[in-house]
Amino acid sequence: MDQSFVRKINHWIVRIAKGDMRALESLFDCTKRHVYVVASAYLTDKDKADDVVSETYCRVVKYAKSFDVAKNGYCWLYQIAKNLAYNQNRKDCRTEWAFFAETQLSSDRLFDALLDKIILDQAYKKLDREEKRIVFEYYFEGKSVREIATRIGKPKTTVYDALRRVLRKMRQTCETENF
Repeated sequence: MDQSFVRKINHWIVRIAKGDMRALESLFDCTKRHVYVVASAYLTDKDKADDVVSETYCRVVKYAKSFDVAKNGYCWLYQIAKNLAYNQNRKDCRTEWAFFAETQLSSDRLFDALLDKIILDQAYKKLDREEKRIVFEYYFEGKSVREIATRIGKPKTTVYDALRRVLRKMRQTCETENF
């Protein structure tokens, strides 16, 4: 991490603690994409990731006075976003379980639905960071292959190949894990 970037963030947090809202704007403008990436890594719902981003900066304002300037402000901000996203994800999982409990599915169908979710989660964990990002953008954000290719600066065929590799890798994971 670039130390000048960390010093800027620390400086803005100190100014926020003193009530300077221009510092909050500067911090937001400089870090919003980083915070969104953290939130979206834990959450598949874009709106919930946006909510986590907003809540992160609210927490920064609320806890800026307790920030230790000798620490890394970027890591502090990152940790706030990560914790909020993680907690939201846990809350969503509890809601999912509650949904399963409330449904009138037969026990066999409920078991199959839960097993499918476990299989997909296990296979998804085997993907590397770039593969997860491509899957997220394609399947959850609804981006086209062209949009993804433009973002990563590679040809469309590379993205198509990556998607095929991801599906093959997930299928192999399911087969090797005896699911």
